[in-house]
Formats: sequence, C-alpha cells, structure tokens
Amino acid sequence: MFLSGAPLTVAIVQIPLRFQIVNGMETLRASVRLLPFIVIVPFGSVVTAAASGRKIPLVYLFIGGSLLQVVGFSLLSTLPIDGNVDTAQYGYQIIAGFAVGSCIASMTLMAPLAVEKGDKCEFPSYRKMHDIDSV
Repeated sequence: MFLSGAPLTVAIVQIPLRFQIVNGMETLRASVRLLPFIVIVPFGSVVTAAASGRKIPLVYLFIGGSLLQVVGFSLLSTLPIDGNVDTAQYGYQIIAGFAVGSCIASMTLMAPLAVEKGDKCEFPSYRKMHDIDSV
C-alpha cells in the first residue's frame, strides 16, 4: 500500500499548501480548492474495481494507474508560480486523483492474491455466529 497511500497523503497536504504559499490564500479557501482531487479519488477506485470485475488483470490496472499518477503529478509540478490561479490545475488534480484512487483500489484488490490459501482468514458462517450468540 506504500505505492498508493503516499501520493494520496502528500497531495492532501501539498495542494492546499501550494494555494496558501504561491497564491496567498487563507487556509479554508485553499482547502476548498482541494475538492476536485478528493472527490475524484473514490470515483477512480470504483472504476478500477468495476474494470477488475470485467476480468482485466489487476496488474495492468495498477500499471495504468501508476502511469496516470506520474502524468497527473508531473503536470501539477509544471504550474507557474506567478501568484495567479491557473485553472488547468483543477484538471491536473482530477487526473492525479483518479490515478491515486485507481492505484489504491488495485493494490487493495491484489492483497488477497499475495497470501497463501492456508494463511487467509475465513469468516465464520452465519450459522456458526448464531450458535456462539445463543450460548
């Protein structure tokens, strides 16, 4: 999860900081401008989960999400620092947010594939839970 959680955490901190430092905004206004990124992250997760349900290999989804992360964050790093808010950065946030959501979902879905069957935890059935509750 390191490869997917670190960009999310860094972006949540760095994007509002950029609005504060470069554009001179106060904290609340800078935080509101993070919304395009935050809103699209779950959408990227849902799209990736749906794509994996259509038998697209998770490795391909992860590689695609990683490449999209590189593109999105690279575009964010090319923004001018002249103090004006460039509206393109909202599109860049959407690209990066979709990619982060895609990577998080693909890594989460790949986790059970890395564990041997004997090491997986199996949840008790409803009947077993019912028997325990009635004791």
